[in-house]
Amino acid sequence: MWKGLFEDIIRVQGSDSKVYDYLVNEVFNLQLAALQIFLLSTSIQEEMSPLLCDELLTVSSSRKTLKQLEDTNLFISRLERGEERWYRYHHLFREFLLTKLQEEHPEQVRPLQQRAAELLRESGAVEQAIEYYLTIEDYDSAMQAVLEIAQETYDAGRLATVARWIDALPSNMVDRCPRLLWSRAKVHLEIGELEQATALFDRAYAEFARSGNRLGQARTLVEKSAVLRFQGQFREAISLVQGPRGRTDGRDAGCCLRPSADRHLPG
Repeated sequence: MWKGLFEDIIRVQGSDSKVYDYLVNEVFNLQLAALQIFLLSTSIQEEMSPLLCDELLTVSSSRKTLKQLEDTNLFISRLERGEERWYRYHHLFREFLLTKLQEEHPEQVRPLQQRAAELLRESGAVEQAIEYYLTIEDYDSAMQAVLEIAQETYDAGRLATVARWIDALPSNMVDRCPRLLWSRAKVHLEIGELEQATALFDRAYAEFARSGNRLGQARTLVEKSAVLRFQGQFREAISLVQGPRGRTDGRDAGCCLRPSADRHLPG
């Protein structure tokens, strides 16, 4: 009955109607206090599993609670994803819960988001974790996470995603990390923005040189030579990669990252 009323109101009056606000509050207020807390706390997640909810809230009853919500059709949908059950709140109901959480318990929002990001990253859902880190402006963690998956995201052809992540970081942080500069320059090169690519490769090369990373320097010269080739400057491209290079030592690229995060990125 509630679901039918919501759908009718949204269709006729839109989701910002006062009648909608009244009804959604009525639905929420009918729930037991423990369930209200569960709804508010888990609303920070776009998608959730019982295990993730248990770890987020340090409880062991999430599977039962989510099943109860599903059985009562309380604006939740089950997602078919392997053996583990995943769920999603109706986006309008989630917006209501998030707003209520932020208004009534603002001190809980950031810790919940931070915890969710850490859990997602540990489980391998690094991309989702990045979005949480950026939302709460935990840029150090966001940078580390971006560099973990920048190469595979780039290889998958998702250039706009790589660019958006890097552009969302503070510019002074990006300027100090040549691998971020290198990755952003690669995106510029791929989409034909040759001047921007050249400028960032030059900055990446300078940072690699400052940190003594000869491997990073060499790979940056190779990429910059590609820009020159696209510009028809073939002699300059050949000269660039044949110039003095010295021995590469593979030392880190100036960011405090784990070796496993390097993959194909220079450094």
